[in-house]
Amino acid sequence: MKDGFSKLYAAVPLLAASGAFTQFVPAPTDLTTKEEYAGINVRYKQVPGVICELDPNVKSYSKYADVENDQHIFCWLFEARNQDAIEAPLTINGGPGSLSMIGPFQKLGPCGVGPDLKSFNNPYFWSNASNMLFIDEPTTVDFSYSIPIQAIKYQAYHNFSVFPGNTYDYDPYNASVKAEWNNLYGEGNCFDQTKHCCATGQNSICARTEDFYANKVENLYDICSGRDEYDMRYLTPDPFPYSYYVEYLNTPAVQKAVGAFQNFSESSSTVSSAFDNNGDDDNREFGTIEACKKLLAAGVQVMLYYGITDYNCNWLGGQVVCR
Repeated sequence: MKDGFSKLYAAVPLLAASGAFTQFVPAPTDLTTKEEYAGINVRYKQVPGVICELDPNVKSYSKYADVENDQHIFCWLFEARNQDAIEAPLTINGGPGSLSMIGPFQKLGPCGVGPDLKSFNNPYFWSNASNMLFIDEPTTVDFSYSIPIQAIKYQAYHNFSVFPGNTYDYDPYNASVKAEWNNLYGEGNCFDQTKHCCATGQNSICARTEDFYANKVENLYDICSGRDEYDMRYLTPDPFPYSYYVEYLNTPAVQKAVGAFQNFSESSSTVSSAFDNNGDDDNREFGTIEACKKLLAAGVQVMLYYGITDYNCNWLGGQVVCR
């Protein structure tokens, strides 16, 4: 899903994207440690100056939650701009092994970053009305660190691309391509393999199912449409939203300001590979709906939001989950 503020630098030539980094940086010495819920130690600091949030009267805090020995989760809290909000929505990105910092810098956060590596205000920031908490999880993603280590979703892809179709009735696929999406069902196909994965629990079987899904169902959109998975209105390569924030978060000044222990990277191949090799990315996520029901039953407010032009997190799949 694209955001309007990402177009503010549309006329500026693009810079080459910087590479990902994983090495550690000098450890911060100005973090305050406090024991929080469940006995977990949290090391935190108020982010000084105008790092991302450009209003000097609005506070933000960065912190590490030491969830296990050698497992340290990075969080960034932005306080509400215009009111005294008590509760903070929790924002975690998927992936797996992908960053959550696209939230504050490319979606619903207080700023974007231009090619000059300076932040600019995002007028659509959600913290106009509420505190916002962004969490980089699991470890090795973004600023989170550790000791270094070596079917609804797919049905929604079909629904968005073939039937009932997407919001704009975009349909570039011929009959043979549409028939490929029928790999969802039938003997030996996606759904059948997923049931076999769940019944056996064997990593090798689940990993093969994962590969079959990705190549025979999900990837058809990329091969045949040539459009951005997150905004079908744009052809690939899509320059929006800009990714200058990656280089911005790897500047020494910003890393010192947020108390980072390592350089920033957009994703973790360690986490992603572990999910793929075990088939955990999608084939063992059948408890997601039940987990949402438990949260609702416990009185937790849950909001699911989707972009109308988003293929990956499309609203048709979200509608099924909500029902």
